[in-house]
Amino acid sequence: RVNATARDFERGLLHGPLLHQIERQGEKIAVHAADKMLSYAELGERSARLAQQLMQAGACRNQRIGVVMEKGWQQVVALQAGGGLNAQRIMMHRTYDMASAKAKAMAATGAATH
Repeated sequence: RVNATARDFERGLLHGPLLHQIERQGEKIAVHAADKMLSYAELGERSARLAQQLMQAGACRNQRIGVVMEKGWQQVVALQAGGGLNAQRIMMHRTYDMASAKAKAMAATGAATH
């Protein structure tokens, strides 16, 4: 079967499975992009660092965070960082210039952008 991805998921936070994989298989590849590969441990470290930077820039736990960027491995890091903040992540692909994309994210969701 093609794309047979249906399965039961454990209850919990969206980023919870990543935390488990860091503990179990930190050295294994979590993200494989054309220009970068990240292990689970590296993804966890980068996500935690970005979450700290977001908090220093004014983001708070349990708020909406808009992610506006090109597709790529950095997008995965950003989404996981938002999970670390228990944030509602609002994904927008960067099809506009950055200022227009941020304005659209703010207007559509009231999400904080940094």
